[in-house]
Amino acid sequence: GDSGNVSSQEWVKTVVMPHIQACRDSPNSKQRLLSLKMVEIILANGLCHSGCKITTIDNSASSENTLVRQHLKILSALSSDNTANVRLNVGRVSCNVIGTLGVQDLKFMIDILEEQAQKEKSRPFGGDRDVHFYGKKARKLAQEHLKTVN
Repeated sequence: GDSGNVSSQEWVKTVVMPHIQACRDSPNSKQRLLSLKMVEIILANGLCHSGCKITTIDNSASSENTLVRQHLKILSALSSDNTANVRLNVGRVSCNVIGTLGVQDLKFMIDILEEQAQKEKSRPFGGDRDVHFYGKKARKLAQEHLKTVN
């Protein structure tokens, strides 16, 4: 029922999110990859749909304060990781969760992916081809999905 959804959101916010953030900040690239996998599983399974607001200090709730947005910010933080395998997995995870996102979160994700593409091009030798491949695939899917939800 709905109460199960509320408790799963609370669980994600209070238990899982701190672990995801710790993995994101780890010097070990496997831990950073784990944070991406956790984001993917949570978003793909709808454990924090777009309506789940995180209340700020002034009790405001906006699309920037949803649990979904907090997970997308993990993708953003890792989109310019020093390890190419982490960066390419940002694109792969994005491809797998695009269908679960609302309009504002899709636009936010597109911004993340476009910024990643620009940064990747500026890397030595034009960046990693797999990062470009998955990023391009994710951008295309996100743009197509945006047309269907707009």
